[in-house]
Amino acid sequence: MTEIILISILYLILSFAIASQAKNSRLSFVQLFLISFFLSPLVGLIFLLKTKKRFSYYVYQYKCPRCKYYFTENYKNCPHCKKDGYKIELKEVKKIMT
Repeated sequence: MTEIILISILYLILSFAIASQAKNSRLSFVQLFLISFFLSPLVGLIFLLKTKKRFSYYVYQYKCPRCKYYFTENYKNCPHCKKDGYKIELKEVKKIMT
């Protein structure tokens, strides 16, 4: 009886461990966990290894802290707030694009 419980716990841990490696994969954590849980952790590992990696890159934008508007060009001050009479410097924001 305790052997069945230990095997079940090990099975869940393996399914969870494989699913936690999905961060750079096109599969989500939930998808990979369900594949590993219902088909077996070995099948989940095969899916993980065969799935293409997610391609991501960074885009730099500039955000006004007052009006919360994003700009792709680096203005010294926010053009929208400048019309209202405020001189607000833009803050650089790094966004991950996939």
